[in-house]
Amino acid sequence: MKIKKIQLILLTLASLLLAGCDTITEMTTAVTGGQDNAIPPTPLTDIQSSISLRTSWSKSVGKGGNRNFVNLKPALADGVIYVASRDGTVLAVDAQNGSQRWEVNTNTPLGAGPGVGDGMVLLGSSEGEVIALSITDGKEQWRSQVTSEVLSVPSTAAGIVVARAIDGRLFGISALDGKRLWTYDRTVPTLTLRGSSSPMISGGLVVYGSDGGKLAALSLKAGLPLWEKSIAFPSGRSELDRIVDIDGNPLIVNGVVYAASYQGSIVAMELETARTLWAKDLSTASDMAVDRLNLYVTDNIGNVWALD
Repeated sequence: MKIKKIQLILLTLASLLLAGCDTITEMTTAVTGGQDNAIPPTPLTDIQSSISLRTSWSKSVGKGGNRNFVNLKPALADGVIYVASRDGTVLAVDAQNGSQRWEVNTNTPLGAGPGVGDGMVLLGSSEGEVIALSITDGKEQWRSQVTSEVLSVPSTAAGIVVARAIDGRLFGISALDGKRLWTYDRTVPTLTLRGSSSPMISGGLVVYGSDGGKLAALSLKAGLPLWEKSIAFPSGRSELDRIVDIDGNPLIVNGVVYAASYQGSIVAMELETARTLWAKDLSTASDMAVDRLNLYVTDNIGNVWALD
């Protein structure tokens, strides 16, 4: 008897629900005239190539990296391209026609560079050296020994060269004679990506991203820390999950620092105060680019983003 009552209640509820659905359908039909008013998606169109490229000139430089991960990339300054190879060859060529200005061999396995400034071409080696060449003829000016391999491009301003070693230390080096002026030490996590972001110099400050997901600013003259801020926080059970390296170079534009981390986020911060202007979850270990309107970044699964 109880089972029959339960069945009757369930049937009554089902009838009420069906009646409600009919009422909603009738109301929808009355409002829309019986037609689907959903906005249709924009039709996909084939992307056509809008420009064609042609090779103006090409130049071979030294030998390849033999599968060694290094940070050797061309630098352009005053119409001249400076480029280096793993075997120690450094070349200066005219950007317009590819004609050679000079070529030297440092006889050192290079890991990073060139950086250009203060009349010098700067390189980092796998043997823990920072090498300065004359921008005019490539003649070696000095070598400065640091504590470990250099995989970030050295920067220079106001007579001070800043280089970073993969053991987490930053070095301020005299651009005049290569003597060490200051050292800033930062602990490196147990497991990191191979590589490190290059120190950026602006307004008497050195800005760099660490292997632990922190962005920091130091004084250029003395290497004293001014501020440090985390833009990514390690999470997960394994050491692989907890990697939050900043390997892409920070960008400094109009007093704003843009930085991004692997398995972390991309942020915009005020240079002087470290106040965060905005942040977005995005994982990358690559450099960024910026123009008048957008910030461009490639994430670690191959998507290219343009951010306001």
